[in-house]
Amino acid sequence: MNIGIYGGSFNPPHYGHHLLVQQVLRERLVDKVFYVPTWRNPLKPETHYASGFHRIAMLALMTQRTPEAIVSDYDLKNEITESYQTVMWFFNTFPKDRLFFLMGSDAFENIKLWTNWEWLVKKATPIVIARPDENHHELKRKHYNHLMDIHPDVIRLISRHPKEFIKANTSSTEIRRKIAEGKRSWKYHCPKSIVNYIVKHNLYKGDMSQESFYTC
Repeated sequence: MNIGIYGGSFNPPHYGHHLLVQQVLRERLVDKVFYVPTWRNPLKPETHYASGFHRIAMLALMTQRTPEAIVSDYDLKNEITESYQTVMWFFNTFPKDRLFFLMGSDAFENIKLWTNWEWLVKKATPIVIARPDENHHELKRKHYNHLMDIHPDVIRLISRHPKEFIKANTSSTEIRRKIAEGKRSWKYHCPKSIVNYIVKHNLYKGDMSQESFYTC
């Protein structure tokens, strides 16, 4: 079985995350995808997070109609901060399966800053997804040096469908900023179930400190 690992803060989850997973499943690059919300991102120490409880709950809402998408709390419960540790757990847990590591092109651009990145890409084939404003050729040209260093025959590059550009063209950081500023346009970029959850629990309205996994 081909298993995709999709790590990130998902703070909050939005259409960009959802459409990425749908594309990978639609193209049959993987049979299942595990969303793995991170405890914290070592490359973004200034980020403030909603609790792991809330992020898991929002991902559960987003994946409820996609049985091939599974939400894992491994990183949160074990306070994992490095992606290679996550891949190591999946490698040991699913020894007979082939692993893939899903990431956006921005993350791939900084992959050499990751701890043990060379080991990671050998154990989990990177699937790099273009930003909405990139096409396949631009993506290959932008990351040519990375591709040469990481054996280009094992890297998968995919671009989103043009019809998906508008909803996917956002970031969790931008959504949090709009919520904090009282703007309503952020709602266009999240599934309705997540919009309702954020409003109900009054998330991202002010400055948040890192909360524990079980904090509600």
